[in-house]
Amino acid sequence: MKNIFLTIILNCIAIAAFSQNQKFNVSIGTGLFNEDFNWSIAGNLDGKAPNILSELVWRNLKGPQYSISADYALTPRIAVNADFLYGKINSGAANDADYLEDNRKESVFDETFISNKGNVQHLSLNLVLKKELSDQLLLNVLIGYDNLVQELYLLEDPNNPVTEGLNSYYKNHWNGLQLGLNIKYQIRKFSISGKIRSGYYKYYASANWNLIPDFKKPISFEQKALAYKYEGSLRLAYSITRYLEVNGTLNMTYGASFAGKDYAYFTDDTTAATKFNGAELKSRYAQLGLNLKF
Repeated sequence: MKNIFLTIILNCIAIAAFSQNQKFNVSIGTGLFNEDFNWSIAGNLDGKAPNILSELVWRNLKGPQYSISADYALTPRIAVNADFLYGKINSGAANDADYLEDNRKESVFDETFISNKGNVQHLSLNLVLKKELSDQLLLNVLIGYDNLVQELYLLEDPNNPVTEGLNSYYKNHWNGLQLGLNIKYQIRKFSISGKIRSGYYKYYASANWNLIPDFKKPISFEQKALAYKYEGSLRLAYSITRYLEVNGTLNMTYGASFAGKDYAYFTDDTTAATKFNGAELKSRYAQLGLNLKF
């Protein structure tokens, strides 16, 4: 992934070298992220027996992240934009709990596992409409495609014999359309920008529960639902030259799915469907970056 990321950066810079009148911007950044994520299912399709049968909670998923963003001005007021972010999970924990009664009562299983493996990838492609509100104030409106992918793990804990051989994963996809606003205020060489984005998505997840013999592999179960997600960010920047800017960004994201369906696949070729209560994502990151203008 690091080689792919470097190749993208070099290609963008090569393309930008042939651009004129600062039509092309390339931003690169690196920082740290922290995420929490959870989902649950019910005992049947009516959401009962019990209303929460199984629940997975990932907490404090942390690691380094790398980002690249490219903008090309088609006209003074219209641009296209592509953003890509990759985060590598190197620490975190996950809890798996099962219940027999409604509202998390009569627990029959409750274990916490290591989750120091996995990744997060976020890609968005947008059309941007620009409007100068004043000499110092710029407003951008964007609409485009947004895709978020998480690959999360439940791993063996050397201090817990129950987890011996555990190497299960859960991978989810958020695919949809997003709308956004970005407002930038320039004071000489300094600028401050605020960005908000929101979208409506199709949520899809698949998992491999490697220690449960009754489940099929590599896909033990799937989950499908509709979802929404929104994020906000604040960026401070300083222009070193006309062509080079340094910046710092803080970002927060919240996403949640509506109720959907969970399909479990068994080795005897049977399938069990139940209510997917939904998933919830909370993410934040801080990063430093460079913006190259051509």
